Amino acid sequence: MRNLLILGPIRGLIFCLFLGFFACSGDEGSDASVTTDAAPPTSPAPAAAPAKSYPTETVTLRTVKRPISLTGRVVPLQEAVVSSQVPGIVLPTDKLLQEGKYYAKGEVMVRIDNETLRLGLKADRAQLATAIVPLLSDLSIDYADEYPAWEGFVNSIKADQSLPAMPGIESQKLRYFISSRGIPGQYYGIQAKEATLDDYTVRAPFSGRLTMAAVDPGSYVNPGQPLAKISRTDVYEVKASLPAAAVPKVATGQRVQLRSRNLSREFTGTINRFGTAIDPQTQSVIAYVRLAGKDLRSGLYLEGELPGDELADVAVLPREALNRDNSVYVITDGKVASKTVEVAAIESDKVYLRGLLDGDRVIVQTAESSIIGTRAK
Repeated sequence: MRNLLILGPIRGLIFCLFLGFFACSGDEGSDASVTTDAAPPTSPAPAAAPAKSYPTETVTLRTVKRPISLTGRVVPLQEAVVSSQVPGIVLPTDKLLQEGKYYAKGEVMVRIDNETLRLGLKADRAQLATAIVPLLSDLSIDYADEYPAWEGFVNSIKADQSLPAMPGIESQKLRYFISSRGIPGQYYGIQAKEATLDDYTVRAPFSGRLTMAAVDPGSYVNPGQPLAKISRTDVYEVKASLPAAAVPKVATGQRVQLRSRNLSREFTGTINRFGTAIDPQTQSVIAYVRLAGKDLRSGLYLEGELPGDELADVAVLPREALNRDNSVYVITDGKVASKTVEVAAIESDKVYLRGLLDGDRVIVQTAESSIIGTRAK
């Protein structure tokens, strides 16, 4: 009994200690929970993008004497396609029709067989003389003054020669008499055929060389069929492209030196005239420069220069530096900025600009507007 009394308080003490231990454990868990819910530490800010390098040129303003450039190809001053006006077979000539052959003005190029027409003309002339002979007796009586002229006319008609001139008819009565016999109609009909006879011989319209030969002896040709193409070789023209803005500064008759890189030669020409239209793509006008020279050939490329304007206080930069909106990109204080400029002149590979300052660093490559404000070095 006494032992039981002693163990009771001891058990109570142990139970209290046990409850206190779990209470302390609960507090520690609560503290851990608070620590877990706290905000995470702030991450460091990202590093700035590195400065990008661009090809640049430093502006130096200057005064430029800018020439007017001319470029173009040589073309014949005169060129013609020679065609047949009559049908027939091409006959041989002393000179074979070939490309590159030279023909003087009026020289025979092609002969076409005219035998049928020639024989028909002989018959027509003989018939005309036969029709006039019976009228001579009436003419000698009723028109004695006119008789000698008509007698001489009929005697001069030869079957293989062109008709002589028909006597003039002053009297109205005589005109009725001659016309009633059909003499004028026969006469002018023969003259028309004689004129056609000349078409069977094709001659060079001017001196030059053939650039095309389309027929050979023995070929049959029809009216309108091309026979050859001939070009003058003594004088040429250059169809040169000239900036439209420069046309008022160039005068007809002005001399210009043109050079060929292929031939390493220069030719002196004269501004002859200007085209009337402006090319919508290049904004240029055709200037026709007349020139001569033994080494000239159609298609030869020539280039030259004329004195132009003096441009003051301009920056000369590659064409790639200029944007479509007439601005350039400059690097200022380590960043890219856009700067509007005035285009004083523009060429195929460079531009002349106003609105920049000495020392401006201009980006000389094609770039997008998205680079504005970015770091650059």
